[in-house]
Amino acid sequence: PPKPIRRFRPSNRQIKICRAEVSGKNRNFIQIINAGVFWIIMKDRFEEALQLSEEILESIELEKIKLSSVVLRCLRLARLINDDESVTWLQYESTGYPRTSEGHIETKAFEIAYQKGRNQTPTEKDDTHKYIFAETVSELEAGIEMITKSTDNMTTSGVSVEGQMALLAMRELTSSVRNERRNIATTIEEYQKKLSRLRGNYYNYALTVSHQLKFGNQAESIFNQYRKIVEDVFSKIAPESLNKLATATENITENNKESWAQAITSCRRVFQEVSEGLYSLYLPNSTKEYTTKKGEKISVSGDKYKNKYFALVDYASDSETAKNMYNANIEMTVSYISNLNELLCKGVHDEVSLEQARSGILHTYMTLGDLAFLIKNKNE
Repeated sequence: PPKPIRRFRPSNRQIKICRAEVSGKNRNFIQIINAGVFWIIMKDRFEEALQLSEEILESIELEKIKLSSVVLRCLRLARLINDDESVTWLQYESTGYPRTSEGHIETKAFEIAYQKGRNQTPTEKDDTHKYIFAETVSELEAGIEMITKSTDNMTTSGVSVEGQMALLAMRELTSSVRNERRNIATTIEEYQKKLSRLRGNYYNYALTVSHQLKFGNQAESIFNQYRKIVEDVFSKIAPESLNKLATATENITENNKESWAQAITSCRRVFQEVSEGLYSLYLPNSTKEYTTKKGEKISVSGDKYKNKYFALVDYASDSETAKNMYNANIEMTVSYISNLNELLCKGVHDEVSLEQARSGILHTYMTLGDLAFLIKNKNE
């Protein structure tokens, strides 16, 4: 399958900076404008890729165009989504698999062809070697067309023979034409089977890309909704931490381990600052201890920010089921962030992975987003 598709867009924070800096620091303004232009370009590519993937699927299902044209469209699709591995594969599919000076297919190209469904079963049972068919789609289509035309000339119609051996000669000629037609039919069937397999490969590729684009767009939309309400509701309560978290989210990269550490640290700080700000705003009279609606006592003194979240959930929600759900989510997310932060404090950066940093950011926004929805509904 193709690699996960990356899309770029300016964050809400970047847009705010852009608005604030129009009349001031031109450098920041230019950077944001560049990011916005880049996002527009990538958005156009995304929409074109989604439309193209649907067109490829329709073309294959309804057999609107030749399969050789489908290959070129798949190649265009791979280029649009920056799927380098598939670009290499589809180039081979279109122009042929490269060969060595001895006439053998190059090792890397052979492995790609084998993995992409061009493998063939050995003719002998004891043969343990790998085999592939290397004909391009264009060659297979041209071969079928040429062979089909040649069969029109293979007939005994209009043939006349004379002499004592005339009957035997006609019988031999008829048998020869019949055998040749049988061989041609076998060859055409073999070519069609290969084309059918390749057609399935291209269809699966376009279908996978289509699903990834659609799902990725929905997932991004959901995350942006959570991110927006977090920034809208908590921007006045924890502005500094939210700005750092937004920056860490935008700057996190695959090769920069320091950016992973900054992301985890920002997640912990925003949790602490939001809990302090929210608690001071909604429960200012319970500075050391909070009494739940059930009469239970929760200690909220010092830096027990997790308990402050539990108190806020109890304050904002009347449903016991909802409380349990929110509290379980808070417990899991805070513990996850705290454990990663402890590793960073010990200087064990290598034990924190990119996936863990991204997961921390995602859970932070989702947990705070749930709390923001809860607080917002309480106020309304």
